[in-house]
Amino acid sequence: MILYFHEIVWPYVCVFDIEHDSGKVFQFSGLMFKRVGDGLYQLCRNVNIYTQIEISKFISKFTGISQGFLNHYGQSLEEVIEIFNEFRDGIPLDDILFVSHGAHQDIKMLIDNEFPMDGAHYICTHGMAKQILNRAEHLTLGDIAEEGGYLFPAHNAYNDALATAFILSYLLKKKGENDDE
Repeated sequence: MILYFHEIVWPYVCVFDIEHDSGKVFQFSGLMFKRVGDGLYQLCRNVNIYTQIEISKFISKFTGISQGFLNHYGQSLEEVIEIFNEFRDGIPLDDILFVSHGAHQDIKMLIDNEFPMDGAHYICTHGMAKQILNRAEHLTLGDIAEEGGYLFPAHNAYNDALATAFILSYLLKKKGENDDE
C-alpha cells in the first residue's frame, strides 16, 4: 500500500490506534509507512497486538473484542511492549511521526502503560480535521472517513488505524486544495 501524505517529510510515519479500558491498553495497532518519494509513503510493516487484561462488558460490546478473545490471544504487557519495539525495528523515535485520531490522549495513554513513547513527535487527525474542514462538529473518525469515501467497521484499533491512514491522506489533500485557492 502506498499513500500520498502531502507536505509530510518525516522518514517514517506510524499511523496507529489503541483500545483501552480503565486506563489500560488492551489493543495496539500500528501501520508503519516509509517515505519512498516526495510525499509518497509505502507501508513497510504493521502490527496488531492485544494485552491480556480484564475489560468491562460495555467495552467488549463497544469494540466487539470479547474477554475470551483477550484471555486466549492476549499477551502480557511486557511481551506487548517487546513486540512494539520489534515493530519499530530500531528506527529512532525522532525519525517517526506518529499519527492518530486523538493523538495527544493516545500518546499519553501509551506512556502511562509503559510504552517507550516519551518525546514522540505526533499529529492528531481530529485537530487537523477541525482546522482543514473548518468545523467543530462531525469530526469523528467515521464522519471524516465517510466524507472522503472510505467506509469501515469502527472501534477495532486495526480498522481505525487503516481509516486514520486514509483520512490523513484525505485531509492533507484537502489542505493542499485549500492552500491553492
